[in-house]
Amino acid sequence: MCFRTVGSDRKSGILERAANMDHWSAIDYLLIKLASRCNFDCSYCYWFRDRSVEALPATLTAEAVDALVPAIERHIERHRLGSFTCSFHGGEPTLFPISRLRSLLKSLDEVGLRTKCDIRYAITTNAALLTPEWIKTFCEFGVSVTVSVDGPPEINDGRRRTTRGTATWRSTVDGYFDLCRAGIAPSIIAVCDPAADPTLIVDHLARDLGARFCDILVPDANHESQPASIAKFYIGLFDYWYDNFADGGVQFRILQDIIRGLLGLESQTESVGLAPTQTVCLNTNGRLEPHDVLRIAGAAQVETGCTIFTHEIGDITSDPKWTTVRDNSVTLCDTCLRCRYKFACGGGHIAQRWSRLRGYDNPSVYCKDFMAIFDHVASRLAQDIVVARNGVPVSRTDLLENLRSGRALT
Repeated sequence: MCFRTVGSDRKSGILERAANMDHWSAIDYLLIKLASRCNFDCSYCYWFRDRSVEALPATLTAEAVDALVPAIERHIERHRLGSFTCSFHGGEPTLFPISRLRSLLKSLDEVGLRTKCDIRYAITTNAALLTPEWIKTFCEFGVSVTVSVDGPPEINDGRRRTTRGTATWRSTVDGYFDLCRAGIAPSIIAVCDPAADPTLIVDHLARDLGARFCDILVPDANHESQPASIAKFYIGLFDYWYDNFADGGVQFRILQDIIRGLLGLESQTESVGLAPTQTVCLNTNGRLEPHDVLRIAGAAQVETGCTIFTHEIGDITSDPKWTTVRDNSVTLCDTCLRCRYKFACGGGHIAQRWSRLRGYDNPSVYCKDFMAIFDHVASRLAQDIVVARNGVPVSRTDLLENLRSGRALT
């Protein structure tokens, strides 16, 4: 299947950029933990798998906010950034007082004006605590919103319960539609339930909720756990989406990333594909850390010596904990180097590779599943690249242009 050879030498380009340390210090995305607590108690949550987070401040401290704004301004000026993204997370970020968030957004907008930098905002929420003031704030400051819901109530409520043990689907969906009525088009993020029927999830997200951009994340796991197989779920997900929704503009990010990888295009996410993991997380106590999902291996994997009070944002790119993650994300183990999907898969998410014995020097804990998934998707793509789709010839150029843009096949 020749489409796998397109851009197959890009690993050398990635490694060349890794050698340029100033490139890595030009961080343009910051994951900000507004809250370390949550009103939900999801069975699979990676955050609370590390019980040490319970000792963190419940919300981002006032001192951390005061230090954050000038630190972002200095960082933008030093690296002459044209854009910078602040992504608000938790726990549940809407546990953060709305008045404090509005003040933070106003200050960041002023930084953007002074530096002529396009500062963008995003938030991931379960939507259950949204009020008119929250939604007004999203509209006023152009905050893009992602809502977490795992599918119809019979799937969602089996895994996503409140801290009091009650169902969550209704409150989440009510919040989702409140956003829609305000003119916001939320993305949806779900976590794969390997035992669920993927067609029910796609139908609910795309038809019942009308979502146009979705992602279904691989459950967070590493080699110290024994996760259920995900191959059947994602193969079914791909087939149902590809046959019924792809041409209609409904996007499922992980599926499109798999397609991009098979066509030799650079990954746009950290889930699959050979690309560096560069996420910087600001915790509620002001500590700068690597990707928060790495806490499934324990707090020791993310606790650095950098804080927003004592360091510049770019300083974390010299911290051993952060550089270990970055370097290992583009350094594949021997098993992956021998694999035909070494570029398309890239070893999976860096968090999935960890073990106590070998650190990150492993294939993904889902390696066999990814092999089956990529084999299946490659087979489907090969048919459509060679044969016309719906009787109409599709040129390779048009296909590549759509994939490069991250849009669904249209």
